[in-house]
Amino acid sequence: MVIPFRNAERHIGRCLRALEEQLPFDGSYEVVVVDNGSTDGSAQIVAASDRARLLREDKRGAYAARNTGVASSSGALIAFTDSDWAPQPDWLRRIVEHMSDPSVAVVLGARMPVGHSRGLELVARYERAKNDFIFGSGISDLYYGWTSNMAVRREVFEAIGPFVERLRGSDALFVRRVVHDLSLESVRYSSEIQVEHLEIRRVADYYRKLFVYGRSFRRFGPLGHVRPLRTRERLHVWRRTIQSGSPAEAAALLGLLAAGLVFWWAGSLSGFVRETT
Repeated sequence: MVIPFRNAERHIGRCLRALEEQLPFDGSYEVVVVDNGSTDGSAQIVAASDRARLLREDKRGAYAARNTGVASSSGALIAFTDSDWAPQPDWLRRIVEHMSDPSVAVVLGARMPVGHSRGLELVARYERAKNDFIFGSGISDLYYGWTSNMAVRREVFEAIGPFVERLRGSDALFVRRVVHDLSLESVRYSSEIQVEHLEIRRVADYYRKLFVYGRSFRRFGPLGHVRPLRTRERLHVWRRTIQSGSPAEAAALLGLLAAGLVFWWAGSLSGFVRETT
């Protein structure tokens, strides 16, 4: 597996512990961790790990670091996560199970908050339902990807990769190329393959990330013609999310999502202001 990092001393120790505590599965794994110009103590934390192999990539950007890590690794499957995420103990076992199907080239898993408030639970349920809808829709323009929880067959990465070395969005671009060159069926999403985002402890943290995503979208542009969900599609996902819940939960989730949209657009506007000043 490949993990890039830069100034990640707050979370990288927990990430590495989660990787060291993976349940047994049919195979073995190596942990390649790539320092992308850290100035804090995170490289020392990695160096102290018995499981991790520390590399360095000075070219700015996590995708450049990931490419360096892939080139230095040797496994038939390449799993990706980030230094501020903690995979569940059965993460690799479930990835290997899904990759036992030879038609699958890329596996994507669910991204969960580490916090456990009611609001976070609702938005996490919505995000899982959204991805269930996208990857079960058969609509190629909706497909995208995320290297916080992704695995790729090496031969596919070598044929279609490496990652475009830009600052944001190359995971989505890579999945778009897989869909174009292979098929929709070659990309599989499973909500059972889970990682926890160590930075998301409160709903406010979730909104902060949406602001950053909106700003990145404005600064770095659309991701390979990925189409956002239309309003009717979002409402369909919302209804699926709360179909077994109460009217109060339905209203609460709708309010949380509306506020999230405001933060995303605020981030997008922030990116626009930066471009024009």
